[in-house]
Amino acid sequence: MITFNEKTNTFRLETPVSTYAINISDGYVGHAYFGKKIGIDDNLTYLTRTEEPPYTPSKNLREMHSFLDCFPQEMPTDGLGDFRESGLAISSEKGNNGICLKYKKH
Repeated sequence: MITFNEKTNTFRLETPVSTYAINISDGYVGHAYFGKKIGIDDNLTYLTRTEEPPYTPSKNLREMHSFLDCFPQEMPTDGLGDFRESGLAISSEKGNNGICLKYKKH
């Protein structure tokens, strides 16, 4: 079963034995949890660490790149501050490789 909690901006995919949770923070899609099935009412947003410095970009506008380097993105990309291995790398004709994927709606 797939559910979305509007209060916490969290998608949850539930099987009889497991939970997979994705949290939306300032439009960024972050991996929150995958493992043993947990309670449906459990708030998992703390697992994406958005309440810790450097906070989300809307709370600290000058530190977007630090946020991206710490936030556990579902699909990390090249060129915008996430220095871990990318899941997606695209280059323009001029060689620019910065791409910012953000959640819009469902």
